[in-house]
Parts: sequence; C-alpha cells; structure tokens
Amino acid sequence: MIRKQILAILAASILALGAATTVDALSMHPGRMPFGTVPDAGLFQKPTVKADSCALMLPVNGAQMCGVQTAPGFVAFRGIRYATAARWQPPVAAAVAANTTAFGSECPQPHYSGPQQSTIVDGKEDCLFLNVWTPNPVPTAKLPVMVFIHGGAFVSGSGSSPLYDGTALASQGVIVVTLNYRLGALGFLAAKKAALFPIEHGSQGMDVSGNFGLLDQQAALQWVQANIGYFGGDKTQVTIFGESAGAMSVGLQTMVMPSNYSQPSPGTYQPKYFRAAIMESNPLGQQYLSNSTAGDGANYVGDQFLGYLCETSQYNKPIDKKPNCSATADWASDPQKMNYQKIVMAQNGFLKKAILEKDVLRAVIGIRELPWQPVMDGTVVVSEPWTGFAPQTTAIPLMLGMNKDEGVLFAAGMAMSPTAKPSTLPTKDDYHALLDHAFHGSNDRIFTDPRYRADDSSATDYYSASGTALSHVIGDFSFLCGGEQTAHAGVSIPGAQTVYVYYFSQPPFFDLYPKSEDDGACAYTTGNVCHGNEMPYVFNALALMEARGFTPNTTDQPLATAMSADWVAFAKGQAPTGWLPYNFQTANANQLLGTAVTQINLDDTGHCPIWKSVPPFNHL
Repeated sequence: MIRKQILAILAASILALGAATTVDALSMHPGRMPFGTVPDAGLFQKPTVKADSCALMLPVNGAQMCGVQTAPGFVAFRGIRYATAARWQPPVAAAVAANTTAFGSECPQPHYSGPQQSTIVDGKEDCLFLNVWTPNPVPTAKLPVMVFIHGGAFVSGSGSSPLYDGTALASQGVIVVTLNYRLGALGFLAAKKAALFPIEHGSQGMDVSGNFGLLDQQAALQWVQANIGYFGGDKTQVTIFGESAGAMSVGLQTMVMPSNYSQPSPGTYQPKYFRAAIMESNPLGQQYLSNSTAGDGANYVGDQFLGYLCETSQYNKPIDKKPNCSATADWASDPQKMNYQKIVMAQNGFLKKAILEKDVLRAVIGIRELPWQPVMDGTVVVSEPWTGFAPQTTAIPLMLGMNKDEGVLFAAGMAMSPTAKPSTLPTKDDYHALLDHAFHGSNDRIFTDPRYRADDSSATDYYSASGTALSHVIGDFSFLCGGEQTAHAGVSIPGAQTVYVYYFSQPPFFDLYPKSEDDGACAYTTGNVCHGNEMPYVFNALALMEARGFTPNTTDQPLATAMSADWVAFAKGQAPTGWLPYNFQTANANQLLGTAVTQINLDDTGHCPIWKSVPPFNHL
C-alpha cells in the first residue's frame, strides 16, 4: 500500500502511490489501497442517493442548478459537470448546464469491497463532476471557498464520499466544493507507445503525456473561478485542501505547477486559482517519477504497462505469446475503443506480473513498475514540492500536517507477522536491503539511531520487528521530516507567507480500516493514530463513526469542532485558535490532542537530523 515514497515513500511504502499496501497488494490483495484511501466502503465510496427534490433552484451562467437540502439552511448542488475529456487527452471545459439531484459518476476504479473486488470496476469515464455546498438562501456577501481534493493513492476515491459532506464546514461561513478527477492508468499513464512496438510491426506510436488527473483538478479550479460567484463564493478567496494523494495534488498544484500562476509584471507572479492551501498527510519525502524512457522513468513504466495491457486484455493470451499488438486496428489506431474496465483491471495484473517476474526486492523498490502517479515532466510539474515553491510561482499561505503514526498502516502491509500470513519483508536482511537501496547506501548512518534497527524485541501482534522499524522510517522520513523540510523551504524565501504545521495525535475511538487491510495495526485498541484518522475531525463527521457503533471519548467532539473551525479560519485568512506559525529555528508543530493545542519539535519527534543527512534531503 504505498508507493515510491522513500524514493517513493521508502521503497516499500513504496509500492503504491497507487495501489497497494504491500508488495503483493494489488495483485494478491486488490482491496488494499495506499495514500489517501480508507477502505471502509460506507465512508469512502459513493453513496446511494435517492432522487431528492430541489430545495433551491439557482440560475448559474444561464443554466438552472438544483440544490438539495442537506441540513436546515444548507443545500448541496450535486453532479455539476465541469469538463469532458477524451481518453488520455487533456480535459476540455464543459458548458454550464443544469445538474441533477444525484452525484455524478465516480471515475473508473477497482471495486474495493465484497468477494468480487478484483473483478469489478466502479465508475465511468464520463466522470468529471463537482459538488457545491452553500447556505440557503445563497448569501449576497461573498464567502471564502474551500475546494477539497480527495485521496485514494491516485487509483480510487471520489468527491461524493459521505465523509466529504461539506455541510459542517459550510455552516461556518464558507462555500465547499468537492470534485472527481481521472485515476489510475486513465488519469496518470505516461508512455511513448512507439518505444514499445518495433518499427517492423508498422506502429506509428502514440505518446501519452500523463498528469491528466492533475489537469482535471486544474480544470475544476478554473470552473470555480468562472462560476463560484453564482453560489455566493468569493473567487479571490479560494483555499484548496486535500488528504494523502489529495494533499500530494495540492502540493503539486500550488508549489510546482507554473501554469497555475500568472505574471502581471516582469519577475512577479501571482496564483490564478487559489489564495492558500492545506495539505493533510502529504508524504512529502515522495520522489516523483520523471518522464524518462529509461528504467526509472514514467514513460518506461508506461510502455511496459501498455505491452501488458495489449498482450493480456486485448488478446487474452499468456504473456509469453508476444502477439503483434500494433497490427490490431482497434489497438494501434484507436485506443479509445478498448473497454475501460480492461484498462483498470490490468492495473492489478500488471503489478502481479512485475512481482512474479522479478525478485521481490526489485518489485518492491521498483515501484517504477507502477505508472499511475503524477509525473515530473518539466512542463506541467517542474520540481519536487519539498524543495519549495518553484520558479515562476510565488509563496502562498500554507497549512500542512501529519498524524502521529503515519507509517503504521503502510508498514503493516509490508511486514505482517509471519504467523499471520506470508510477509513480503519477513527478514531483517530484506529490510536492510530495502533501506540500502532507497537511501543509496546510508544504512550505517540510519542505524546509528536504534529506532530504525529492527530489533527482535520490537515485534508486535500485527507485524514483525522489521515492520516496527519500517513504520518509523516511513512516518519519520516521508511524513514528519518531509513536512518539516517543506515548511522550512516555504518560510525561507523572499516574500514568504505564513506556514502552519500541525501534528494530530488524538488516540482513535474508531476503526477506520477493516482488519483485512492492516492486520489490526490501526485498530483503535492499539492507540495508533494512523493515516487518515484526522479526516472525521476535519469534516466534523464523528456521527458517521458513532453510526457504526463506536463511542467517542469526552474530548473527541470538542476536538472535531475545534479542528473544523481551525480549517475554516485558515481559509478565511485568520489564525487557527491557539496555533503558532511555523518557525524554522524551533521546527515547531501544533499538536492537536484533546482540548489544548501544544507545541512539539518536529526535528526531535521525527529524528530529522538523521534524515537530513541522507539522500535526498542532504542534496540541498
């Protein structure tokens, strides 16, 4: 369940920005999902919505929009089409048209619940919809806008998930927008097909540039600029926020995508679509793939995926038969004709093939085997967010943060106890080899800290000793220290804006993940504050957990009320209550625990001096 996190979130968490919790995640356990997905179908999958009646008809740029009441005095405008897109092509803005009372289709993704999860695909390619929550009646005084980008490892999720209901946030004086964007190979494949099919096969090739999901998000932000005023929103006061893969998207959109900035005068840049940004649990140690056709590049991986897709999905023959893919008209000449469900399901098989054909370590580290992630192509995405705001952008107010035990979920999938099920990291030697590859021979330096040594005494009921150490590596390197490095870069440039960092450490009262996904590592009984645990607090949605039979403690609802208000305050340009801005001299973060906000030192908590002394952070 992880992906190029340490060099992709460690070579192991590594495995997945896109798709699985363990090396065999997508292949053997297709329900496991990485950054940004919490596999509780009731919380994160699109709900079944009856045909509600319109509580408000609103004229929007010549079209009549229907708003459905979500609470007294608040309505949601569901299923608004913001763009259309041909397969593997940039989105095209859609003309404003009347919506319906139902959410629009989610984008194609594997089905993550039930016994047939590996053979069912949810969603449709016609999926570029957004949703707007606003007071009823629509306010005449323009309100700040909060645009949420969902997580899901860039392979799953949608803006219509029940947890992302914007009513609680909107009730505090903002307009809330959620959106869908293309996922998986349909949203993030980069490839040069000519490199796959030899000239003798007659292929003319077809380049696939990648980053389509990011361009979809950008198109939604453009729609907001053009239309949010009709809903009572102030287009000059837009904050984009997201969790996990959504937070990664926010970091890319705001820090390293120059096309989101204008140049009103020589040497001066200003954001076109947003004023501020919030990143929740962004694994900022993440190293994105380049668009190279070499073995470490996205185009190489994409070419391999297209070959697998052709040979298995198109011909339904074993991989060793090597059919002439390019000779088939509906493959070489018109990739639009291939059923999108075959493409989505090939994502699972492709990973399994990589694992079966290569040694396990190569498969884990070679997350280079997964094409569905944003690509640092030098045009859309020009650099890594942890290095700071790129040239031709400018500093904006930032909030970023992480949870206390970010690495636990990912390590549980990578190193489950051998007594529970086969482990992909069963030995200390494997763990050492993994780190050695990921950090370019820096093990001696890393192991000066006993926290990372995988001592046998650190084994737990849910994973081996190497899992304990791995969880520390993932959480510390990619989330805590990656976050601290990004905050430091953000405040160390001319024109720096205020940066807030939070550290969420409230012990959970609910189980966010089924035990089959994490082997119990994130059960509330462990006390681990796992990836995604802050989300019900941000959206002030603890009632969803109570409806599932969990009972909050006395400080949970006050904390949810406070956190939701803090996110809104930041979107309004105000300081969250009791928070201190980040100061690089103290490396401080605002600890969110109970009813009081206290300060911690990120360098100390994340053991960051170790990580600043090894690649890639030591290259600054």
